[in-house]
Amino acid sequence: MGGYGGQSGRKKGKGFLNTAGNPVKDKNAVEVAEYYLGMGKYVAFLKETPNDHKRADLMVEGAPVEVKGVEGANSNTICTSSLAKAVKQIRATISESRWYANKENSKIILLSRHKTDAEGKNAIDAVMEGYKAALRKGILRPNDKVEYWFKKGNKRRLWN
Repeated sequence: MGGYGGQSGRKKGKGFLNTAGNPVKDKNAVEVAEYYLGMGKYVAFLKETPNDHKRADLMVEGAPVEVKGVEGANSNTICTSSLAKAVKQIRATISESRWYANKENSKIILLSRHKTDAEGKNAIDAVMEGYKAALRKGILRPNDKVEYWFKKGNKRRLWN
């Protein structure tokens, strides 16, 4: 599996390749990967095909990470769409190989795509309600890690 190390000397703006050698088009995943690379973490983009979106976007230090962009402030959409799809992708990635040593560190990152910081901060309530609804409906387990990141890199961790 190919990937990028935090000290690889890769300059910002150059394209990333996934594990199949194809360019990565997911801007949300690239933004999160650049954050982790800046922290010195090892990152690999997982291969996705047009007909098979059943994998997490990234592996960070061997743990699957799924990134979902959040634009609206509807808690039901966050619960039934974003979180439900992300959980399915994380679990499918973990189940396809027994070699993921850090599967307990897997996480879902909801990346704010709001135009202003104020809109992003107002969406926190919807994200919290969507998270609680996903727990109530059994979509998420209490030990699933979910983070909500503001547009400018600030992140807010939700319950684990």
